[in-house]
Amino acid sequence: MGVRDYTPSKDNIESQFAINYLSHFLLINLLLPSLSPNARIISVSSEGHAVESLQVPSSPASTWTTESVRTSINFNDGKDYNLWMAYSQSKGALVLHAIAMTSRLASSSKYKGITINSLHPGQIMSTGLSSHLNDDDIAGIGPMFAKINRPAPGLKTLEEGMSTGLTAMLDPRLQGVSGKYLSDCGVADQAEWCKDAQTAEKLWRISELLVEEQFEF
Repeated sequence: MGVRDYTPSKDNIESQFAINYLSHFLLINLLLPSLSPNARIISVSSEGHAVESLQVPSSPASTWTTESVRTSINFNDGKDYNLWMAYSQSKGALVLHAIAMTSRLASSSKYKGITINSLHPGQIMSTGLSSHLNDDDIAGIGPMFAKINRPAPGLKTLEEGMSTGLTAMLDPRLQGVSGKYLSDCGVADQAEWCKDAQTAEKLWRISELLVEEQFEF
């Protein structure tokens, strides 16, 4: 969370995008054939998704290559890197992924009935995930949300943070609900850039290029 310095993975992908999102994209697709017919897939996103949009190449998608999408996702190979912008991109990708995958699941004879949603658990300081951040890093969160006219997420205990995940997994009212963003134990309103189906499809294309594999439904 909030990696201060630009740090690419061993595959030369910005580490927050690689860990927070791309690893999930690959794992979910690889596990899909083993899931039960009414399985619920839950991706832990963040309200921080609202801060930054997806970095995509300016060229037409038909011309994209692994290298061109990597350069964009990596914030111009780290030259334009900001820890919270990168964190936001990775968490927004999880919200968009739920949209793109929902459309594929719904049209699949093999996987129809499986759902996927993303959620914001809350700002939970007791996990240790933010222990490397200094006071200035933390202080920068509020102003970022103020710029986009969205309230900064409030603090929650670990138990409170788990509640939305448990709701997403177990609440019978969410049976069949897919492609949604949850917060405070209910369906919530994600940022506008994370509602766009075309952006979700661009993300899917980027993801397949980066993992160098295509998935059939």
